[in-house]
Amino acid sequence: MTLNSTKIAAGTALRPVLEAFHAIDGQPLTSVSEVYEDGCLTAIVFTFERNTLTVAANAEDDSVELSVTNSSGGPPAHDVTEREPWVTFIREPFGWGWLTLNQQGYCDGVLLSFRGIIPQLVLTVEASSLSVGTVKRLQQQGETTPS
Repeated sequence: MTLNSTKIAAGTALRPVLEAFHAIDGQPLTSVSEVYEDGCLTAIVFTFERNTLTVAANAEDDSVELSVTNSSGGPPAHDVTEREPWVTFIREPFGWGWLTLNQQGYCDGVLLSFRGIIPQLVLTVEASSLSVGTVKRLQQQGETTPS
């Protein structure tokens, strides 16, 4: 199987999951909430202008699950909108989403970007709990940093 046919097969198989990113495309983020069970971060709820994206940890196989619903009412109990790193992305339009696969074939993470194509957040499932990280871009040779 060539790499091109593998990409096509993977894209086709993952299309239902990737649709979650299409459902929030370009919508501004309005709030973020975290869901905890037994002290573990089990889900992050991103509320956008029209839809809500939930990224959840599947405890059965330590994979990530995405679901989209219509936005309705306020966010769940643990509102973290004003905390880092979330506050940075409030009112920013959703840009791109990526799925990560580990060497065992499990989808165990996502990358997210806002206002563009460069990934800014990474969410991974580790020991049935979500871990949140930010992606920092290294300065390329010849680039200057804004003052």
